[in-house]
Amino acid sequence: VVAAPCHNIRFELDRRPIHWMVLPRLLASGEIRLDGRTHRFADAPAYHDHNWGHFEWGGDFAWEWGFALPVQRANPWTLVYVRLSDRARTRCYKQGLFLWKGESVARIFRGAEMRVGLEGLLR
Repeated sequence: VVAAPCHNIRFELDRRPIHWMVLPRLLASGEIRLDGRTHRFADAPAYHDHNWGHFEWGGDFAWEWGFALPVQRANPWTLVYVRLSDRARTRCYKQGLFLWKGESVARIFRGAEMRVGLEGLLR
């Protein structure tokens, strides 16, 4: 699977950048132990992303992200969404929608190519 790295994302000019890398379509195998029971799984669909850099946790920013995999494993499409904004979600710093077909990035939508609308309030 091809990774999609995003480097030097700045919230404001005076802040140091953050970085993000995503691997959206992996297979995971292993076991989970919960309440004394062991649950084994093999080749389960999995997702991994990693962030690094300088974060101001508790600062004025929000990070939205999500991914979608098809139910049928033979379907080659994968979708990842990311949006970085201020905490009130009124000012967008960066946003992207990444579309993979198999192991290749088929299309990336960024910035003005996207319109995001928020509805409701999660308390």
